[in-house]
Amino acid sequence: MKPSPIFKFIRLGVLLGLAVLIAVSATARKPVGPSTGSRPDAVTPAQLQLKTMFPNSYAKAAAEFGWRQHRDGQSQGLPDKLPKRVVVLVHGLDEPGKLWMNVAPAVTNAGYATCEFRYPNDQPLTASATYLLHSLGDLRTRGTTEIIFVSHSMGGLVCRELLTSPELDHAGGVIKKQVPAVKRLLMLCPPNHGSPLAHARFATELRDQCMRLFKGNGNLLSGLVDGTGEAGTDLVPDSEFLKTLNGRPSLRGVTLTIIAGIASPITTDQLGVLDPPPAPAPEVAAKDDIAAQCRAALESLAEGVGDGCVSVDSAKLTGVTDFVTVQGTHLSTVRNVLESSTDIPPAVPLVLERLAKDWPLPPRTVAK
Repeated sequence: MKPSPIFKFIRLGVLLGLAVLIAVSATARKPVGPSTGSRPDAVTPAQLQLKTMFPNSYAKAAAEFGWRQHRDGQSQGLPDKLPKRVVVLVHGLDEPGKLWMNVAPAVTNAGYATCEFRYPNDQPLTASATYLLHSLGDLRTRGTTEIIFVSHSMGGLVCRELLTSPELDHAGGVIKKQVPAVKRLLMLCPPNHGSPLAHARFATELRDQCMRLFKGNGNLLSGLVDGTGEAGTDLVPDSEFLKTLNGRPSLRGVTLTIIAGIASPITTDQLGVLDPPPAPAPEVAAKDDIAAQCRAALESLAEGVGDGCVSVDSAKLTGVTDFVTVQGTHLSTVRNVLESSTDIPPAVPLVLERLAKDWPLPPRTVAK
């Protein structure tokens, strides 16, 4: 059986990406600098090399990033003017584009102006936070003075880096009226203390790029333009990035909300019925060993595992009292797995409740 043209196309893209990656892998990692245009700066060795070698292809791939406004059921570019209050959606690692398909319509239909921020999500998180800070200036020049972040997964860490980094100095930008103030940060399934699955980020990156190619909005260089795995390194538990981020003082003036998913309906309390009797007799020891093994297997499906990607403990942050768990996986907490489904993902009503609490009289019309 001969390979299909699509398979050959994907294979060619992977081989090209690996070839370029090998060519630049010996280059030292560059420090992150401020963005100077409407698109993110090249900051990793691969990005810098690709921008030099293939400027047109690089520009085309980078054009995927930036702002999208959700309005009338469509994703559009930013208008010349925006309301003073805007909800900003920030995705996580290797997101091929459907993450907000349930959240965005719900928030928009509730009367809030809703903008999605897309960024090179495989690059260093500090680079993504820098790009986000620069991009917030686009909202400020269009009239937005206050925003609420709704982030998913790694997007919550990008927002936290933006808000807490002394070098980025978001608070100073607010005082100078360069960027909007942040009223609340809603973090959905955030790996605040990392995730062991970050070691396997190649699989999610491959899924991301394949999905983009199948939908016709991919690019052979997209897998490298968005970074070469630095984000995955930052997400490994006890990484230098996480140590620095979590070692900073708590945020002031920004309300924090964490919504974590629990993939299993089994609770640790329910597992108590499987506890073996104390000091079992020798003739039933073998039976008790089997019961203990079953209990251990069920414990791995209980609350501690969280949403299947991020544990409940990893999602928690010291000092955050608005912490809620819902039944759902890392994905189904936020969006329906099937696009045809009419179910409401469990995080959506909670997001709307927090928005209404902060902005009880949302704007009912969005500036044209």
